[in-house]
Amino acid sequence: MSNITKVVASRSWTFVLYPESCPEDWQDKLIGVPFLRSPLHDRDINPDNTLKKAHWHVLVSFPNQKTLKQMQELCASLNAPSPQVVKDSRAMARYFLHLDNPEKAQYDKSDMLVGGGFDLDNALKLSKSEEEQEEREFIRLMLDKIEEFDIVEFEDLLRFVMQEYPENYKLFKNNSFVLANVVKSRRHRQEQARQRQL
Repeated sequence: MSNITKVVASRSWTFVLYPESCPEDWQDKLIGVPFLRSPLHDRDINPDNTLKKAHWHVLVSFPNQKTLKQMQELCASLNAPSPQVVKDSRAMARYFLHLDNPEKAQYDKSDMLVGGGFDLDNALKLSKSEEEQEEREFIRLMLDKIEEFDIVEFEDLLRFVMQEYPENYKLFKNNSFVLANVVKSRRHRQEQARQRQL
């Protein structure tokens, strides 16, 4: 059996910073390195229902691979616990806001800190299959609401979405052709039913 230990190296790493123990100039140690700092996680809950110590998550993406030893040295200079290799930067960036964990405290994108040219919009972007799933769920929701409120005019649907689901306006706009035809179809069906009753 070999005594050679595999050297862990990666371009992307994450670590935790605690506000009370990290140096004030911690960002200076990352000059030229694309990084993303999460909002302050001050509402996270432990399994025993106690509040976790407030902390930031940091994702760094180096142009070249860094070894575990190099990262441990960096983290020591930041008073940060052990670094972890990041296999999926996108998933990690989304985790910083708990976007895919609705059961956890939700954090605001505007409280993130970006440095060194880190591409936040790309990091938070849904995959194609996730976008399609989100779109299907939205259309299903709209079909239910159109039926529940007997909506037969597109303007009424637009006003309803703007009032009740403003965060989904882009999804609505991207699917307005389909939804307009659903509303038109319902109106047409109701008009035909009325004519048959005459």
